[in-house]
Amino acid sequence: MHTHVELNEATNKIMTKDTYAKPLITVIIPVYNGEQFISEAINNVLEQNYPALEIIVINDGSTDNTEFVVKNLDADLRYFYIENQGPSFARNQGVKYSTGNYIAFLDADDLLPENNLSILSKELVQNTEVDIVRGYAQLMKKNLLSGVYETEGDPRFSFPAFIGAALYRKEVFDKVGLFDTSLHFGEDSDWYMRATELNVRMKWLDQVTLFVRRHGKNMTEGKDLVQLNTLRVFKKAVDRLRNQKNGFQENHS
Repeated sequence: MHTHVELNEATNKIMTKDTYAKPLITVIIPVYNGEQFISEAINNVLEQNYPALEIIVINDGSTDNTEFVVKNLDADLRYFYIENQGPSFARNQGVKYSTGNYIAFLDADDLLPENNLSILSKELVQNTEVDIVRGYAQLMKKNLLSGVYETEGDPRFSFPAFIGAALYRKEVFDKVGLFDTSLHFGEDSDWYMRATELNVRMKWLDQVTLFVRRHGKNMTEGKDLVQLNTLRVFKKAVDRLRNQKNGFQENHS
């Protein structure tokens, strides 16, 4: 069961009198047991005030009250419940269901900076040779005494492959493929490695484009490099390179 707002060609490009044509953006929000975060995430997207917007919530088999919270929000969105198969599968489903020209991802416990979608979409509109535009992720750690999230570290040195820090042309997923569903961790690094290998055009902005909130219950909390699939992702990249070289030698021997 899902609720949705009907879309037509007119919503794909909405003209504003003083800016540019704003293509439809699909924001995909995967969520697993995120009842305490999901309404804030959805409202955060709505507060972007972007005029051509499709929100897709993929409930990845939550066992808490996530579904109740989402269905009782006064928001135009498309909601899908799937059996729990991990964030890669959930995001992939969102991409398959999406109708937008551009795609953004937002984990349920993260937030977008003000006007983020307008800023990123303008870059893609003005730079037609670019497939991905992204900035830095600012880590936010919850103060256990005050309950307030405070900035932590320099965003310029944060993990460079946060999926939610970017805006993507939908076609880039035809070039690179979807997220590797065999990876419950490290799927972000793997996808960006594949994109780099294929010379996907990406533009970096010198600004924060995602707030990543650390609250003690994040999926990656307390995981070591083995659990985060760091070595496995690297091996996949080496295997691809080896296969490419072998293919080149076989075709030109």
